[in-house]
Amino acid sequence: MESVQQTITRVSQELNCSPTSRRLAEHLDRHDELQKLRQEFLVPKISDLPPSDLSLVDGSEDCVYFAGNSLGLQPKNTKKYIEEELEKWATIGVHGHLKGSRPWAWAEETLEELMAKIVGAKPEEVALMNGLTNVQYAIESQIRLRGQDVTDSMLIITPRQVMTSLPLSVGSVAGSALICLCVCVSLMGWWGHNLKTRFLMNNEMELQPGVNGFRLSNQPVLLVCPLQASLEVRHHTAHLIKTYRQPSYNIVQHTIYLQPSHNIPKTICQHTVKHCTTYQQPSYNIRQPL
Repeated sequence: MESVQQTITRVSQELNCSPTSRRLAEHLDRHDELQKLRQEFLVPKISDLPPSDLSLVDGSEDCVYFAGNSLGLQPKNTKKYIEEELEKWATIGVHGHLKGSRPWAWAEETLEELMAKIVGAKPEEVALMNGLTNVQYAIESQIRLRGQDVTDSMLIITPRQVMTSLPLSVGSVAGSALICLCVCVSLMGWWGHNLKTRFLMNNEMELQPGVNGFRLSNQPVLLVCPLQASLEVRHHTAHLIKTYRQPSYNIVQHTIYLQPSHNIPKTICQHTVKHCTTYQQPSYNIRQPL
């Protein structure tokens, strides 16, 4: 299998153009298997982005967006789904908890099957809840809650180099700012209670089986909507899921290839390589007992 550099050289020769030319880059874009996915998302215009210097760029063009790990582009169905929930709230009020395609009381449960396909799990092994946190902070708070000293109870192991970070990858593929973090906790919340008896309010905890028993609260429906829109895009292109990673790697390698001729600061290339091709994922080991 030829390297990215070899591909660039070969294709540029076939097109009779420079390996660093715009023509080559546009050709690679047109023949990218995932190129059509761009039509599923809203891409900001350069002129709308605060850091843009319009004396240097054409503000009417779409920006080049590399912030997928933090917040992906907005799927086009996001606004539609949010407006559906706002209309439901306006017309039927509290009944929206139990009615519609996304009943607010268990809206996130309608997405578990789609999310399970991304992480390679069974639907009953996936729970959607909460927002963004830092796994080390979460572990430290659990240790302190039990009256233990963090320095004695948590061992931080030297990070191991891996090709990708599962939490960040899941967030990226889902196109969401929410990142999945697995933390073993013993706190219980209302949404971990069996749905059939959840609203009896008898103060007797009846945990749901599996991972859903660890949920503390429901997912806000206005966060469910963009997540649904994004997961649906991936679902409709599931046959391409194995090819998601390669185009990202190719873009990074192409950027490195262009660096000398386009005066791209070396620090930018190094930052891109570090954060787009290799992640440092720390491994944590919690000493017992807690």
